[in-house]
Amino acid sequence: MAKKMGYTFLLFFLVILVLSLGPSEASAYKLISLDFYGGPSYNTYNLEVFEDWVSKFYEVDETFRGGWGFFVGTRQWVELWGVEYLALGGEVESISVSYSDIDISLSNLGVLLTLTLRLSEILGDFPGEIFLIGAGGISLANLVDGEVDIGKIEENYLGPGFKGVLEALLPLTQQISVGGRAGYRFSRPHSEGDIDFSGFEASLSLKVSF
Repeated sequence: MAKKMGYTFLLFFLVILVLSLGPSEASAYKLISLDFYGGPSYNTYNLEVFEDWVSKFYEVDETFRGGWGFFVGTRQWVELWGVEYLALGGEVESISVSYSDIDISLSNLGVLLTLTLRLSEILGDFPGEIFLIGAGGISLANLVDGEVDIGKIEENYLGPGFKGVLEALLPLTQQISVGGRAGYRFSRPHSEGDIDFSGFEASLSLKVSF
């Protein structure tokens, strides 16, 4: 878990550091506004192989096809060669499952860099904002087995993570917006596919702009 938090803080430090370095007068871009956002999410995933592995050692019939998680992120809007609807940023998402009858849990942390396109700037008449988000980075899975005789065994897995999201927001104030988003995640931190958190996401979102 400490390693996961280290990756998370490193990502946000790098994103904020890069985005806070103001452009020079000769550069082709300028910074516009900074967003912080987050919310709860409902996610589907493909953990059949993991469930089969657990059922070989323990008498359980519990299956996991979906569950709740959360995400937080930040993005910096930039004007690039006169285009004002692009943003660069970073996002962290967390989802987990745990058995009710045995002490086994599995969690996944996605640490992602994001590129956001403001579609509402292109589409025209819309009372709020519509974003198309592409993200790529790493997935960090943590498996904890507390059923073994020697105590708890904890294993970590690292693999690629990608996500595509469509988000719509309506303004509450000049700085605060709320809405929802839907997307698909590729997250397979185990190299052989034994742990696969790939699936769909449906989320509520709160955004604060500065």
